[in-house]
Amino acid sequence: MGINWYFEKTRFDSGGDASALNFKKSIEAALREGLQNAIDAKWEQDTVPVKVELIVLKDKKLKKDFLDALKFDQLKKHIQSCVDQKNTGGEILSQLKYGLQNIQKNEPLLLLKISDFTTTGLYGEEDPTSFSNSYRGLIWSKNKASDKGDDSGGSFGMGKIAYSGISNIRTFLVNSNISDKKPGKGIKEDDEIRNVDLKSLSINFKNRLIGRVDLITHPSDDKRNYTEDGRFGETKNGYAESIWDDKDLVKRLYMDRGNASGTTVLIPSVYTTDNITDKQNIDFQNDINEIKNKIIKNFWPALYKNNLNVEIILTIDNEQELKHDINP
Repeated sequence: MGINWYFEKTRFDSGGDASALNFKKSIEAALREGLQNAIDAKWEQDTVPVKVELIVLKDKKLKKDFLDALKFDQLKKHIQSCVDQKNTGGEILSQLKYGLQNIQKNEPLLLLKISDFTTTGLYGEEDPTSFSNSYRGLIWSKNKASDKGDDSGGSFGMGKIAYSGISNIRTFLVNSNISDKKPGKGIKEDDEIRNVDLKSLSINFKNRLIGRVDLITHPSDDKRNYTEDGRFGETKNGYAESIWDDKDLVKRLYMDRGNASGTTVLIPSVYTTDNITDKQNIDFQNDINEIKNKIIKNFWPALYKNNLNVEIILTIDNEQELKHDINP
C-alpha cells in the first residue's frame, strides 16, 4: 500500500519494448503526440487551449524536492538494475546511464509539460484489463492505440513511447481532471461517448495522477525479472492505481492545474538536443523557439482554423522568464 513505483514480475526476459527501439524519439514527436491528443479529446468547445511549458530546475533544493516527490530513490534502483546488465538493452541502456549521470551531477533538470484544457480528461477504470479507454491506452497498453474514433490523429497507446523516449530516465507523469460537463454543440456528434457522463467512468474525477516508466526487463531479488514497464501510483489490488486529488503532491511535481478539465503530461529529465548524449543546450530561449517552430510546422492548419490555441512558457527556478502565444 502507499504511493510507490510498482513493477510486475515475470519469469521471462523480454528485453525492452521493441516499439521503443523503432519509434522516432524527439521532442517534435512528443509535441505532435500531445497536441494531437488534445485535439482528439476536445469536449467543451471547438477551440482547444494548450500550454507547453519548459521548466528548468537549477536550484539544488528545488531539484531535490521534485525528485523526492517523484520517489526517485525507488525508481533509481530499477534504472540501475537495468544499467548493470551488459548484454541487452543497447540504446535504452545508454540513455538510462546518461540520465543517471546527469541527475547526479549539478546539471539543470529539465521538465517538459504539455497541458490541454476544456477536453475530456483521462477517463476510464483502473483495471488494466477493462475496456479500451483513454486511461488504459496511455498507461497500460503496449504497441496499441486506444480506440478514439475514426478522426483521431494521435494515439494514446503509442504516445507512451513519444513521451518516455525523450526522458533520459524514460519516465512520464500524467495529471488529469475529467470533464463534468456535457460536450459542446457539434462535438463528437456521431460518437457514443457523447451520451456518457465521463466522470462516472472512474472512481473520481479530480487530479488523477499516475506515472509510467519504460525500461527493460531487469532482475528482482527472487530470481525472477521485473517487467520493463512500471507505474507510479497507489499500490493496491496487485498493481499501481491512480492517486486521486493529492494537491500537495501535484504541486511538488509541477502539475497543478486547478479545477480545469483536461490532461497534463510532464516529462522529467527531458533532452532537447538532437542526440541523447549531446551536451545540453543552456540557451533555453532557443529551446522555446525550436518548440514554437515545431508546433507551427505540424499544426498550422489547426492553428489557422482556430481549432488549437497554444501558449508556450519558459520557467526557471519557479520564475516565469518568457510567455509566447502562437498566432499563425
